[in-house]
Amino acid sequence: MKYRHLAGIFALTLVGCASQPTSTPFEPSQHWVTQTLDNGLTYHLYPDSNESVSIRLYVHAGSFQETLRQAGYAHYVEHMAFNGSIHYEHNDVIDMVAKSGGQFGADLNAYTNYSQTVYQLDLPDNQHMDDALLWMRDIADGLTFDPQEVEKEKGVILGEFRFRRSEPDTLYEHFADGSDYLTYDPLGNRSNVQMATADGLREFYQTWYQPQLTEVIITGNITLEQGEKWVRQYFSDWKQGTTPRPARPALSQQNTSDLIYTASAGDAPRLSLFYPQGEIRIADQETLLEYRFDEIATRLMEHRLQNAFYNAALPTQDLAAFNYNTDDQRYTELTIAFPVEQRAASQSLFLNTLASLRDHGATQQELDMVLQSYRDDLENFDWYRSQLTPNTLADDRVYAISYDEVLPSDLEYKKGLKALLSAATLQRINQHLNAFLTVNPMIELVGAENEDLNTLEKSTDSLRQILQQPGLMETVSQVDTPFLSPAAPGDIVHTQTFSNYPDLTQWTLSNGVEVYYLRSSHAGDDVYLRYASLGGASALPRDLYPAGQLAVNVASRSGLGNLSNVQLNNYLKENNIYLGPYINETSHGVEMSANKKQLGNVFALLNQLTREIHVDDNQLASVKSETIQAIEQDKASPAGQLLYAINHGSYTEGSKHWLFSEADYQQVTPEQIYQVHHELFQKQRNNTLVIVANTSPTELQTLLRQYVGSLQFDAGSTPDFSVGYRDPIQARLELPINNHANTQYFVRMIAPVRTADAKTVFMDDLLMRIVNKRLTAVVRENQSLDYSPFAMAVNSDSEHGVDWILSASVEPADAQKVENAFDEVIQSLAQSISADETAIVAKQLITDLNNMQKNASGMAWYINRYVINDFGLDAALDMEATTRSITASDLTQRAQQIFGASATKQKVLMTPQPDAI
Repeated sequence: MKYRHLAGIFALTLVGCASQPTSTPFEPSQHWVTQTLDNGLTYHLYPDSNESVSIRLYVHAGSFQETLRQAGYAHYVEHMAFNGSIHYEHNDVIDMVAKSGGQFGADLNAYTNYSQTVYQLDLPDNQHMDDALLWMRDIADGLTFDPQEVEKEKGVILGEFRFRRSEPDTLYEHFADGSDYLTYDPLGNRSNVQMATADGLREFYQTWYQPQLTEVIITGNITLEQGEKWVRQYFSDWKQGTTPRPARPALSQQNTSDLIYTASAGDAPRLSLFYPQGEIRIADQETLLEYRFDEIATRLMEHRLQNAFYNAALPTQDLAAFNYNTDDQRYTELTIAFPVEQRAASQSLFLNTLASLRDHGATQQELDMVLQSYRDDLENFDWYRSQLTPNTLADDRVYAISYDEVLPSDLEYKKGLKALLSAATLQRINQHLNAFLTVNPMIELVGAENEDLNTLEKSTDSLRQILQQPGLMETVSQVDTPFLSPAAPGDIVHTQTFSNYPDLTQWTLSNGVEVYYLRSSHAGDDVYLRYASLGGASALPRDLYPAGQLAVNVASRSGLGNLSNVQLNNYLKENNIYLGPYINETSHGVEMSANKKQLGNVFALLNQLTREIHVDDNQLASVKSETIQAIEQDKASPAGQLLYAINHGSYTEGSKHWLFSEADYQQVTPEQIYQVHHELFQKQRNNTLVIVANTSPTELQTLLRQYVGSLQFDAGSTPDFSVGYRDPIQARLELPINNHANTQYFVRMIAPVRTADAKTVFMDDLLMRIVNKRLTAVVRENQSLDYSPFAMAVNSDSEHGVDWILSASVEPADAQKVENAFDEVIQSLAQSISADETAIVAKQLITDLNNMQKNASGMAWYINRYVINDFGLDAALDMEATTRSITASDLTQRAQQIFGASATKQKVLMTPQPDAI
């Protein structure tokens, strides 16, 4: 153990010596104003031009401030802030948040950690600042701790245990073994929660909720004068206490011995390596540079590992390299999950690839592709800065307080990027890689159920020996012409503008493709494309359904044009292009994004992907293996067994929703993958391309003629969007398969109604918010049965029907109670929706839609969705008018369609296995 730590410190210091001769603290950002009131309360203000406002109340008290007798009290007090105070009785604060246009829900408005409790409100404007700050002031010293409310909240908190602690976090618990982090779990323990009293909670509250232990953060649509006035008005009379601010916890001693255990049901066998990278806190430019060197090394390792497994066509369930943070320390995790029969081959390739990178380093091409994102960050820094929202800024300040960091000035941030780009030479990065991978890592081995853990434990020495062997040099050949030249160019035959939306232009191409170009400053120097059409699985004959589910992965791993799979991966990263083809139940297409300097390459990629794909037999076999393993894992887990039971009990075998067997996927042929591509990407079904960028329309028109107008399509038939439900659907399913001591309860509502236009889409969004609000009110707040009941729609756009699921996780003894509670909610929805409810959720939707208009990628998706489904683009673009046109009567009628007597109701209970109780 000592050797491992010393080796890690020594190896990383070899690289760090030259870069860390001194400590250069950050110059703090001048955008922030920080002051302290006479009573010791610190406040941070960040005025900007955004319309929205974000508020945070940060209390320096968490589970580390509890005695063992008080375990869980900091978190319990956080809950009580929503259950009665001087100015807000019971759950009035929830109504206040909703009426202001804000969101309420689990984790949205407060959280408790080891050293802090944070309350947060994100408001669409500054019109409700007084209401919000009045609640924050109540949190300070005005919580009432009504004994009845305290008692009632126990059920909610116990529900949070089910929500957060249903599965053991084996890895985290291993790292934290023997430390205070494991002893002082912020949730506490169930027995303490059950025995908690109003007096006990009040004692903790009065000890730790004091102004000198508290910080207030306000960002967004305020002036500096307004912010200071509000803080003084609401907090200056809060009496200073005597409790000293807790010292920042010392770095914990972490357990980094090897970890070997059996996978949970539904998880795959795995090998992971953990390399220690030191403290999370970044205090100065030198630490930041070292952090970024680690980040570059991590990206290079992930890229090299991806290429190695692509080239070998070995099946994987997961392959990644990323930061794994414990509460105060940072590790780099390199991980591979695989079919159990491929353990030896996968582990050997994984370790040999890392050894090669350690001994021979990265290539200049690989380093350039990783550094490109940092160059883009520097080049576009001012634009990125302008896009920061008040809630992001507020959360950045919370993070800085938590880790005692300085938020650097814009000049400092640019300075750090310039220093990185200057220092990150190939020689220096390869030295860093060598030092990084010379460290003896912690090994995590996750075994399959049929693997012997003793054998796995003994294998760690041989794994280290493989890693320590000299690595072989790897080379990748280059391709001068990556893609085939497009056919003869097409033309633009029609142009349309929109008087109410002057930044949007529509072009119709000679081959029938409709193009929508939204010129948006929110895109910055990037371009976002969404090319799609109706169809997806609905456009395929039944015998091609399994092939349709494999096609994207197989084609993506088989190369494109003149590029092999490895060369394609390199090409995308070199040019910083995101390529995301997809096939779902009712549509298919490709999502792309890049810097607008790459526009020509993006259009060439789109042209090639549409015209021709490759299908490599080895890659097809690999994807089949992965899919079959995923099915086997699902069937081994209670959640998977539940899913299959619901699916096969709800749909006919001809339905596109039917979950297929391992044998169905094993029989997929290369010819079927080609057929899927031809049926979906080479036929015309209102094919639509949406582009969101801030560039010249003339440049786009040239590329459109060359790369999109030149595409040739066969005529496509109208897809069948019927769902294929069984008749009848079993009204009730009870499955005693849960391996946890709780009952999962679901109600499914299926109604044969269409979603015909934009107004109906908006109505369903509003109604979903109302359903979730009522579920929270009845199931959580009134009856304390669950922490996070929820509702969601599972039907796809254009399907002939809606399909909604309502769910909760409860104690087995409360199964009948939750069933009655859900019946109550569903019954109330079928009766009426009030005007007040309608107005509240309409304001929330308008806020969300206004925010989405600032998201270029989101707008590409939004326009594409409403066009290809023929929901009506004009109504979709006139977001506020369409939302305000919806009345309570409209929503009542829609709710009656979905929750009324004509809908099909299915109740599903997953109850504990006998040995799980």
